Amino acid sequence: MQAAHIINTVRKDDQRKWAVEELLTQQRLQASSYFELDSIINCILLEASYHVQWDVYGTFCIVPAEDDAQAMLAALKTSNQKWIVNEALPRPFRPLNVSLAPFYQPKWDVVVLHPQGFLPDGETLPFAEGRYFHTPTSPPPQNTVTWTYWIPLGDQLVSASNPNIPFPPFTPQDARSRTQTTLPPISSLAMVVNAHAKLQSFMTRHSAEATPRIRMFAKLVSELMDEIFFVPEGYHSPLDKLLTLQVPSQSPPVPGAPSIGAVLGTAIPPALESGQSSASFDPMQELDAPEHPDEDDGLTDSEFRLLAQQACDPKLKPRDRSNAAAMLIGGVHAFANPRVMERLAWV
Repeated sequence: MQAAHIINTVRKDDQRKWAVEELLTQQRLQASSYFELDSIINCILLEASYHVQWDVYGTFCIVPAEDDAQAMLAALKTSNQKWIVNEALPRPFRPLNVSLAPFYQPKWDVVVLHPQGFLPDGETLPFAEGRYFHTPTSPPPQNTVTWTYWIPLGDQLVSASNPNIPFPPFTPQDARSRTQTTLPPISSLAMVVNAHAKLQSFMTRHSAEATPRIRMFAKLVSELMDEIFFVPEGYHSPLDKLLTLQVPSQSPPVPGAPSIGAVLGTAIPPALESGQSSASFDPMQELDAPEHPDEDDGLTDSEFRLLAQQACDPKLKPRDRSNAAAMLIGGVHAFANPRVMERLAWV
């Protein structure tokens, strides 16, 4: 088993890492006071090969079960209506307690996006039920582990034997609760952000193959993202100081990536689309040296600042703002094509 990040864009640039953590903190994705990308609330345990599928190929995602997702959506809408900025507070925040239901220990559902890449033909996915997590000093386990076996069928896991019963929504076993009861739970809203990245990538590249269940979860998770990244009028984000830095006058397109405007679905002035400041744009002005995209997220400094501005802009439409936040968090690098694994399997 390996610890896998839930929100996982490697941040070698400390300023960008800080900006992403500030954005996630102000949305109250966590029960603690601050959201840290490298903290235990942003990690789950995965078997090594599925860690690769989780991070690199996005062959599956884990979403809140439909009833819990609807309950999260209702709770977020209620908290957003109450989110009135108090100017006397240095860091006003959303009145949301994610340490309570439906955010605490919801049931989860597995959505298989690429069944051919998820498991080779004829192989099963074994699940251990009743596994005992123990430390070197704890007594030997007394309970019996029960194994069940599952295969992907369409967008679901089903039992390997007839009548192929669908894998039910589940509450994951928390290894930490056995030894350290004071540790905060994983961030359920970080899981939503992760699922959104995979579902939107699938809908962009493989929408013709989307099943009704995938379409339903893609729509529901997008609505959750709109509410997660709600910003009230008058809110002053700590990210504002990032936007006071000078924006270079020109930025080349990111190689192999769509334009910022295309991804966000918004009409961006040509000057901003190229990374220029619309206030000082002059076609006769001598251009600065081209910017180079960051190797981690594929964004130039100008693009990163523009996205930070839009992710905190209360005047934007909810979908435009959540799309900007998603790109600021995840960058422009797409998941690798799992069809490559399919072709290699036949070599």
